[in-house]
Amino acid sequence: HTLKRMLISDFTMCSPAIYLSYNSLTSLELVSVADVKLLTLLPAFPNLSQLAVRYAEPEDSEQLRADNLDFQQHHPDLTWRLSSLTGDVGSLYMLGLQSLVPVVTITFFDPSMGPDLFQLEPILAPLRPLQLSMDNLEQPIFELEWLSIGLPVQCPELMRLDLELSLNNWAPTDEH
Repeated sequence: HTLKRMLISDFTMCSPAIYLSYNSLTSLELVSVADVKLLTLLPAFPNLSQLAVRYAEPEDSEQLRADNLDFQQHHPDLTWRLSSLTGDVGSLYMLGLQSLVPVVTITFFDPSMGPDLFQLEPILAPLRPLQLSMDNLEQPIFELEWLSIGLPVQCPELMRLDLELSLNNWAPTDEH
C-alpha cells in the first residue's frame, strides 16, 4: 500500500483472475513487457500519473491495439489522468490511450519508417498534448516535412515542441 514507483522489465503480463490494486502507485515503467493490456493495467494501477512503455514485439500489434481500444470504449469509467506518457511509436500505438495527456515523449522516432509516421496521428490525436518531445539520435532524419504537415493537425493545442534528432548531412545543391 506504500509503493509509489515501479519498473517492470522482461515480463509477460496476463489478466489475473483476481485483480491486485496498487492504489498508491503513481509512476510505472514497462520495459520489454509483452501483452500489455489496459484490461490488466487500469484496474491494477488506477492512480497512475506517469507511464513509460516499451513493449516487447507482439505477434499481432493490431489485435493488441484493438483490444485496448475496445476495453476503453466499454469501460469509460476506468481511465487514468496521466500527467506524462513516454514510449516509442509502436508501443504507444498498441497501448491506444484515448485520454488527454499534457506531456508526451516519443522515443526513437524515425519518420523515414512508414509505421512511425502513419501511427503518429492515431497516437497524438486523442492525447492532445500541450508539450511534445521527440528524440532519435541513432538514425539520421532526412527530411522534416512531417513537422509542418502532421503536427499542427494532430496537436492543435501544442504549446511546446522539443526535438532531439540527428539530421542527415544533406547540403542543398544548385538544383534544389
